Amino acid sequence: MSKKTEIVEHPSGAKFSLMPLVSAEDAKKAYNAYLQLCQSILIPYDRRIVKDGVVVQESDYSRIAQKKKVGGKWVTEFIDAPKKSAFRKLAKFYGVSTEILEKNREDHEDGSYTWHYTVKAWQGSVQTTGEGSCTNNEKGRDRTLHDTKATAHTRAKSRAISDLIGFGQVSAEEIQLEVETKEPRRQVESEQENKEELNL
Repeated sequence: MSKKTEIVEHPSGAKFSLMPLVSAEDAKKAYNAYLQLCQSILIPYDRRIVKDGVVVQESDYSRIAQKKKVGGKWVTEFIDAPKKSAFRKLAKFYGVSTEILEKNREDHEDGSYTWHYTVKAWQGSVQTTGEGSCTNNEKGRDRTLHDTKATAHTRAKSRAISDLIGFGQVSAEEIQLEVETKEPRRQVESEQENKEELNL
């Protein structure tokens, strides 16, 4: 059976060009400016200062442990992901404004509930939207209503800001949720692999 490829002309007759809106040099400058700003105003995890149990200087990053398979074995690696404070600082210096477009609560049969937020971020005529959700029993604990809503809002707002100015960098709040969601499946796989090794 042969397949036929047909070229259809756009009704307007307009020509489209998938070309960058800026030169490669300007794009490089913009990206380097973003990296330099991050290095200048964001506090690395290694510069977090705690004295006598009191946090004297907090970091704008969270160090998160992730498991990955290497040579058939699970190994742990650590990544430093930007937190809420990082994206708020960047938004301030980039002149980014945000607005909640939508928020709603979803109730579940087991008595838990999830808050969903949609947030718009913009600077001038350029805008993006971000979505974020949080369930009150995440991390195996019962979050308060305020904490559940605030976390969902943070995830949505940070996502919108990141998509606008941060080249889609994933926030610590999002990564932590992803790690927690995948961890039970990894644990089951690891236990199964151990059983198979013992049976050899």
